[in-house]
Amino acid sequence: MVDSCDIEFDGVTAFGTDSAATYRYSIALKDSKMNFSVEDRSSKKQWFKGGLEVTDYVTADNVITGATAADYFQCFKEALSCAPGDDGKDSQRKLRILESGDLELEFVLTLRVLRSTWEAKY
Repeated sequence: MVDSCDIEFDGVTAFGTDSAATYRYSIALKDSKMNFSVEDRSSKKQWFKGGLEVTDYVTADNVITGATAADYFQCFKEALSCAPGDDGKDSQRKLRILESGDLELEFVLTLRVLRSTWEAKY
């Protein structure tokens, strides 16, 4: 497990099959609270969600026993960093722009323990 500390990662990514639309993102962990910032590189529209406690994105159905906020940060960072549609990765992401203009960012993590495979969505 990763130690809890203040960390930040910035990058550029695309979602789904429309890799022409790219987004600048920042994911940060400060005082065990997660912050997400996303910007459409074409329109410059920005979204931010901050101050997320682990309980804001982890439920009884997707909890990873013993994982810290820093562990989830690393998983989400990997999901944002992999190439769109890279089915060979154990981390994927989806982006939906809702009618309200809000963003819904979903992470799908595939966890393997011994001969079992478990898929968790956040």
